[in-house]
Amino acid sequence: MDKKRSLADIIREALDCAKKAKSSNKSLSGDNHYGNKFNSLKIEATNLFQQMYFPQSEKSAVIGELLDLIFAQKSSGRSRLDASREMDYLLKTSNVHASKLENFSIKNFISVALLDESRRGYLQRLGNEINSSYRAECYTSCMVMIRRLMEVCIIEVYEGNGLQAKIKGADDNYLMLENLVDKLINEKTIRLSRPSKASLPHLRTFGNLSAHGKHFHARKDDLDKIATDFRALVEEMLRLAKLIT
Repeated sequence: MDKKRSLADIIREALDCAKKAKSSNKSLSGDNHYGNKFNSLKIEATNLFQQMYFPQSEKSAVIGELLDLIFAQKSSGRSRLDASREMDYLLKTSNVHASKLENFSIKNFISVALLDESRRGYLQRLGNEINSSYRAECYTSCMVMIRRLMEVCIIEVYEGNGLQAKIKGADDNYLMLENLVDKLINEKTIRLSRPSKASLPHLRTFGNLSAHGKHFHARKDDLDKIATDFRALVEEMLRLAKLIT
């Protein structure tokens, strides 16, 4: 049986693939041997990363950003190499082991595949931070990031339908979450489902308490109770934003 590859092994192969693609004058975004292989390596690396438990969630977020840089099709060879070296250092100093997941009944709070389908790096990074903080048992931090992802998804819905002017204030900045939720629920040109209309205010309240409540601390069972509603809401908003089909 083949030995399971490490994240470092996959990254080394990705760097080699990118180098060969450049010398062969082939695009990593094209439908060619190197482009297809590079995309497969990205998927493999992302899946392995999501199976890893980080005692320090901030390191998980940094490694997620480094992965994005390494697999960004427009990154230079120098920037990929620098990012891979920094990642190698973080992995070797984080005492991270995939086997630690055996102690966790739920690995992720939000579907990684769902956010990957959007092809938006900033949404994927938010998902990584949500899942990392959930696995690290930092539940209030997790809820704050859930609040942020919900806010970003609402903005995506309006931008995807050319209606962003409706959620901007007189200063041309986007409204706060408090008003964004009300706008989306009452928006006539966007057909939000009844369950999502019902869950939005509850999720907003929970998120606000986590972000601003002086004496409030979210617990695991609080998050587990909203997981299904939140996942359904995010998927619906990504479809409304035309980011997934």
